[in-house]
Amino acid sequence: MHSLYTTKTQNSEFLVQTNTDRGLPDPDDRRTAAEVKLKYMEKTADSVRYILESPPNFNRLTLMTVLMQPLDGVMNVSIWS
Repeated sequence: MHSLYTTKTQNSEFLVQTNTDRGLPDPDDRRTAAEVKLKYMEKTADSVRYILESPPNFNRLTLMTVLMQPLDGVMNVSIWS
C-alpha cells in the first residue's frame, strides 16, 4: 500500500509510506522515488496522485493506493484489480 500525506501549504511536509518499515532500507526504490518526485513537484492532490499512479510506485503488484488529506477530511482509496 502507498499512502502520502500532504498539508494545504505550498511548502508542506509529506510522509511517504510503502509496505516496508521506515527504519529499513527501501528494497524496491518506490519510497525513495516518491520522496524525490515530491521534493521537486507542486504538492497538489493531482500531482501526488500522478506520482502514486506512475512507475515505480504503481506496478503490477499494486493492490491499493490511498491519498489522505487530513486537514480537509479527505481520504481517496483506489483498489486495483
